[in-house]
Amino acid sequence: MSDELFKDSSTAIKENSIYLFSGIEGDAALQIATYLDSTKPEIEKTMYINSTGGDIYDMLAIMNAMKGHNIHGIVTGCAASAAALILLCCPKRSAHRYSFLMMHDSLVSTDQVKKTDLENYTQIQNIIFKDMMRDLLQKTKITEKTYNEKTKNDWFITPKQALTLGIIHKIIAPPNQKGKISE
Repeated sequence: MSDELFKDSSTAIKENSIYLFSGIEGDAALQIATYLDSTKPEIEKTMYINSTGGDIYDMLAIMNAMKGHNIHGIVTGCAASAAALILLCCPKRSAHRYSFLMMHDSLVSTDQVKKTDLENYTQIQNIIFKDMMRDLLQKTKITEKTYNEKTKNDWFITPKQALTLGIIHKIIAPPNQKGKISE
């Protein structure tokens, strides 16, 4: 995929860079999974994230495609909901000084679920989510108890808070403020 640029409304891919902007949805998941499948996992890639989140199944597809890849996730504006969890899958994580993250507990989407299947649907989602969150939280300083308390509502997190919590490893300072932000 050397110099080709693939775009839709939410994703652009060029060389070793993935631009995940807009929603986490089917086309974005397909493009990212296809791209990662065609590259060597050991080659460092950068994923620029500016997304308000989206579909949990597409989030899981992206997260599973990312496994084993050397990806540096950089929040350029917003990494909310599913996008914040995708960021946690990156071995190296940064955020621009003027960006934010948001996490919440909102996995259940009942758009296409029959009322009679809702209990089973919710139960399987909760099992998958709890296992996934245990794995992801191990990459941070956030306890499961803290996560559960904070995500009862939308939990907005500044880059400085994200650095303290171990969600990111570095804050990227604006060009005119180099060196003023602790890393």
